[in-house]
Order: sequence, then C-alpha cells, then structure tokens
Amino acid sequence: MKFPKPILFLLPVAVVAGYFLMNRKPPGVVVIHPITRTVAETVAASG
Repeated sequence: MKFPKPILFLLPVAVVAGYFLMNRKPPGVVVIHPITRTVAETVAASG
C-alpha cells in the first residue's frame, strides 16, 4: 500500500496533538505553537 503524502505529514501533528490532549497543559501549547510556527517559516524560507 502507498500512503499519500498528507498522511505522512499529519502523523507527527496527530502525535503532538494527542500528547497535549493527554497532558492538558495549555501553557505548553502556547509556548510550543510559536516555536512550531517559526520552524515552519524557516523551512518555507529555506525551501
């Protein structure tokens, strides 16, 4: 079976989302969201 690209991209996102849902720590989400955004922007800029 071949996995479409979006599934491979969303898999780590689902893992992180599940991690935060399990821990219920909104401050952690607030802290990590800008970090994720910065990484995404850096990858987009370098790509």
